[in-house]
Amino acid sequence: MHMMYKYGFKFSTYLDVGACNSIELDQYCDLFDNVVAFEPNPKAIIIPRDNLILHQKALSDREEVRDFHIDMTIPHYSTLNRQKMDKYIPEGHDWKIMQVTTAKLDDYELRPSCIKIDTEGEDDAVVRGAYSTITKWKPILYLEFMSQETEQSLIDIGYTVEYSSWIDNFLIHEDYI
Repeated sequence: MHMMYKYGFKFSTYLDVGACNSIELDQYCDLFDNVVAFEPNPKAIIIPRDNLILHQKALSDREEVRDFHIDMTIPHYSTLNRQKMDKYIPEGHDWKIMQVTTAKLDDYELRPSCIKIDTEGEDDAVVRGAYSTITKWKPILYLEFMSQETEQSLIDIGYTVEYSSWIDNFLIHEDYI
């Protein structure tokens, strides 16, 4: 969050893709006029707020029915991409599978100031499904995981990687630097 303060944006709409719980959402509900969260996991604990809209939907780069994996050992771990999760979670976890219909962020016609994408391995697909929104509104971006291909596609439309580590990537559009 400190990176957002650095640029002095007047915050309006925050999108949380892979919301998971209310701990972070509460902070953003205090900072932003509107918060729109996407979280398909029915085990996620999200406390209603006046400026929070929750979509129990998984985002990706197309609309389709997919397996959604929920770790019943640690219920806030969930993903469309179990193969990637298996690299980080030890064996012996109890997984439940449910069917979800994915959607593209571009289909929601939102005007975000900031987009956080933390989808346990599906971040690149979410960016592809949000490409028109990102290109049009140039929001601050936080991605948990980002491939080189996604990084390059964002650089090509004017984004700079302000901060990057193994699992945190913060990008800002050149118009705001």
